[in-house]
Amino acid sequence: MRKYVYWLAMLGVACAVGVPAVAAQTKSDKAVAAPAAADAPQLPGGASALSETHGDWTVNCQISGTTKVC
Repeated sequence: MRKYVYWLAMLGVACAVGVPAVAAQTKSDKAVAAPAAADAPQLPGGASALSETHGDWTVNCQISGTTKVC
């Protein structure tokens, strides 16, 4: 019985110490970066260029300045 009381006490101490420590680590004084503009051109997966082939067709796309060129 003492074994269970000991483990329960240790679990309580770990929770009492761990919760404030985790809360302090997730607190941030740094400013959050502004999200990218919704109208900025994007390719799948955040790629800057891609090339797709189907049969004898090939499509090449890339981000050029503020436009998507395919």
